[in-house]
Amino acid sequence: WGPWIAFSGLPRGASASADIAIAHRDSLGVARPYAATSFNEGQPAISPDGHWMAYTSDENGRMDVWVSAFPAPSGRYLVSAVGGQLPQWSRDARTIFFTSGRLVSAVSFTPGTPPTIGAARTLYTRDPWGSLAVSPDGTTLLITDRVREGDPQTLVVQVHAINRR
Repeated sequence: WGPWIAFSGLPRGASASADIAIAHRDSLGVARPYAATSFNEGQPAISPDGHWMAYTSDENGRMDVWVSAFPAPSGRYLVSAVGGQLPQWSRDARTIFFTSGRLVSAVSFTPGTPPTIGAARTLYTRDPWGSLAVSPDGTTLLITDRVREGDPQTLVVQVHAINRR
């Protein structure tokens, strides 16, 4: 979103944990650390307003979704209570969607210091997951299965309207 790019991977020369780095489009050759700890951080998602980043970390012994201020990380707030991956923001940056096991869940998000993060509510149950995305107009979730092995290989795509409760 906007002028920033966020990505994850192993730092040069490292062999243990993945980190998140960011780069500004005016200086793409210069990556700066965003989340660099002894834990694995990944799946960064910058909020549409450019003020927050949702990402995953295994610091609780499982992958969970966290959120922190952006572009300068400040505060770290747990989003998923029982594990989570594939965080995605709603168009208005007031909802964070994520998967947890077989569930697609959503939490309300109200900016602040600290932000207010609502309880997760289950939207769909589906397995297996390949990816999760929110449409540009913010009205639809795109859910894909992993490509299945065998002949013929298949990719199953589901489209769901986002319930605006």
